[in-house]
Amino acid sequence: CNDCNGSGNQQTTKKISVTIPKGVDDGTRIRLAGKGEAGTRGGATGDLWYESDSGSFYVYYGGAWVDVAPGVENNTTRDLISDIEAISTHLGIDKWIVFGGSWGATLALLYAQAFKTAVSHLVLRGVFLMTRPELDWFYSGGAGKFWPEQWKKFVDPIPQDEHQDLIAAYNKRLFCGNVSVETKYGQSWSNWENALASFQTNGRTASMPGPYARAFARIENHYFLNDGFLKNTNEILENMETIDSIPGFIVQGRFDMICPPKSAWDLAECWENCDLRIVDHAGHAMSEPAISSELVRIMDLIAETISD
Repeated sequence: CNDCNGSGNQQTTKKISVTIPKGVDDGTRIRLAGKGEAGTRGGATGDLWYESDSGSFYVYYGGAWVDVAPGVENNTTRDLISDIEAISTHLGIDKWIVFGGSWGATLALLYAQAFKTAVSHLVLRGVFLMTRPELDWFYSGGAGKFWPEQWKKFVDPIPQDEHQDLIAAYNKRLFCGNVSVETKYGQSWSNWENALASFQTNGRTASMPGPYARAFARIENHYFLNDGFLKNTNEILENMETIDSIPGFIVQGRFDMICPPKSAWDLAECWENCDLRIVDHAGHAMSEPAISSELVRIMDLIAETISD
């Protein structure tokens, strides 16, 4: 007939609801068995292939995949510190070793300053003190002088007249309300940091998946635009006397381009009970063998101390 052109089938439109399994990356092809076109002249129905496209991403936590939306409501440094203490209280932990790297080091220090009696040791990696000079280093061209090719990729999407404040320029686009635009700039923001994370990759790295990059960039940019929600840029260093007696360890890559060793050095200088270990031929990432090995040695040392 004229409708089927001899195939024996007529074309119709049907709406199908698809449940995306948690943990599936954006862009993954999912097979829907028996949901495709009908076979010719009574043959078996084919399969439909769907490419996933979501506005959030998933992380594996506590034995399950958790959906993480890139929102920033009720998301400040004080909120995070309260969350850490809530976890400690819920688990019945009176005193614990607080371990953190990069922004995690920032949170570890601020948490210890807020809840000194709850912390037995601090173990920090790639120290970030949430100061304006640190932000200027990474987002105003300091690190870009060492990696001009990667810096160009970061600044090129932003008009020249907005280059004086790239954090604010990216914020306008990461929170513009258009998911496609937010994802584009989220990948640009995240790729700049990811390219400099490891001493071993020499600036070569794969682009982050869109939903992950968007969420990562929005949350990080939100904190940096607000200077980490600290009272002043030197809040952590000014309050170190409150936790000077807590034993601390710092593992810092000599060639950390994201969090240069100067911050770790400044922290150790005002922390009497601190053991600073600068690792040669290493950068920022905990995954670098020299960094991870040193962290394992420290944790083994603390374990021996606690067991004695």
